[in-house]
Amino acid sequence: MFERFTGEARRAVVDAQQECTRLGHEHIDPEHVLLALLAQPDSVASRALVECVVDTAALRRDIEGAIGRGTREAAGGGHIPFHPDSKRVLEASLREALRAGHHHIGTGHMLLGLLTVEDSGAANALRATGVDPGVLRERVEALEAAEAAKYGGRPSDRGAGTVGALMELTAVRAAKDAALDRGDFEAAASLRAQERELLRRQAKGAARPEGETGPEAG
Repeated sequence: MFERFTGEARRAVVDAQQECTRLGHEHIDPEHVLLALLAQPDSVASRALVECVVDTAALRRDIEGAIGRGTREAAGGGHIPFHPDSKRVLEASLREALRAGHHHIGTGHMLLGLLTVEDSGAANALRATGVDPGVLRERVEALEAAEAAKYGGRPSDRGAGTVGALMELTAVRAAKDAALDRGDFEAAASLRAQERELLRRQAKGAARPEGETGPEAG
């Protein structure tokens, strides 16, 4: 499933955790996801916003000003969870890709996903720019259509409910790598255990016959 994410989209998922850590927050909110998208000026998401005459630098400043800084120590390490709203955003990203018939999930799909969680700070910040959602969707779809040439076929919608779990796995792996980089082997071992458990759960879910998704399956 995660292989459907473009390199830009995968980087945005990891960068969202880094934005959260940099700002000292306890969990990854949609605002961190949007900041991560804006950090890639050549991504489909950023290009679509620029084509809609959105000042992305000003948008980034507005978001950071709105969410402020938290008290979590950046050096604390450990896994930072995705807020339920962020999981909703990532699940919506998959639905946007499916709706467009794209085999990949790109930053443009993630941007559209952010707009679907209407009560989030990220959606509010995007609306405050005055961008027309319809026009933004058109620009995203045009840019992602060009990306689609790199990927083949139309994806199945199976696994739409697992995007949050995949993002959690990505976040755990990023935290583990960061722990190893700073020589915190105790934290890395703990995160490796979390990674194994997440992989075990995914393997168990993948083994279910199609159509059987609940606890009663099997």
